[in-house]
Amino acid sequence: MREKTKRQPDKVSILIADDDTVFREFMVDALSCDEYEITEFDPCADETNILHKKFDVAILDIMMKQTTGFDVQNIVLQNSPNVQVIMITGFPDMEKHNRAMESGVFMFLTKPVRAEQLFYAIKGAVQVNRLRHDALKYRVADESQCPGLIGKSDHIIEIKRKIFEYAPMDTPVLICGESGTGKEVVAKCVHLASSRAEKPLIAVNCAGLSPNLIESELFGHVQGAFTGASKTRHGFFAAADGGTLFLDEIGEMPLHVQSKLLRILDSGEYYRVGDTKKHFVDVRIISATNRDLDQMVREGTFRKDLLYRLQGVWFELQPLRNRREDIKYLTRYFTRDKDYVFSNGAIKLLLENSWPGNVRE
Repeated sequence: MREKTKRQPDKVSILIADDDTVFREFMVDALSCDEYEITEFDPCADETNILHKKFDVAILDIMMKQTTGFDVQNIVLQNSPNVQVIMITGFPDMEKHNRAMESGVFMFLTKPVRAEQLFYAIKGAVQVNRLRHDALKYRVADESQCPGLIGKSDHIIEIKRKIFEYAPMDTPVLICGESGTGKEVVAKCVHLASSRAEKPLIAVNCAGLSPNLIESELFGHVQGAFTGASKTRHGFFAAADGGTLFLDEIGEMPLHVQSKLLRILDSGEYYRVGDTKKHFVDVRIISATNRDLDQMVREGTFRKDLLYRLQGVWFELQPLRNRREDIKYLTRYFTRDKDYVFSNGAIKLLLENSWPGNVRE
């Protein structure tokens, strides 16, 4: 164990726990700067009492010889309840990934990890803590901050809190839920609450694009790339540069296009169809689906590594039948420009309906 700098109040305190000495020292060296105070923990050599310090961020390897990242997380949380945890693994596993997300892990990274990925993850974790300190999460009561996201159920309040917590970061967002639950509404709210709000939000329905043309639609093409390509086209990624690209029905994306999307998520680079020139784009990806992507991974129709990257932040929208207390607020919202008056019987019927089409219905 070694501490790179002496603790100062304005420094971000970071714990790095990994029994791989080479990789641990790579992370320490990559993060060495005046802003960070770094503590190393090697479970094979160090006593666990060093984990009882106060930490702002903890970078934990999931599988170590004498312990796990989850065990270390539990110890750290005893004295640092607001610590932001970044889990790292060299052996991607969906079950561990889901467990990490359920335990409140901020981000999940797969080895090999680049230095810029570490900076990106820590920057986001620090932003979350600062937002909490500034009490931004209490703004969720203001409906104007989340236009169209209507309701006062615990579920909607939590969704709004999560939007304000993660919107300022560039972390990819995956929104899951049944058709009609408001996935595109949440995507718009994330965009509007982010630093990209003044830039474009481009929404693309992957299910509505021809499998033969989706690559061209997303990445663009050069003149003559295929029959009918009479001129060069830039594509949706170029149109969203600096802003947000919302990929609805991401589960309908063909496998060969998924690999190209993964490349953009990792490096921001892509090629237009028929082009040999590399292009770069700065886009935040928000994706949505009503399909079971875990099942699709098991069936081989969706890339496991892509799912890891898309699930930087995960929203699960509940169906309307599970939050019936929001129905009266939705009723008022959708009839706000009318002079309708609802009888008690009408309200009773609305509350008792199963709403298979959810809010859209």
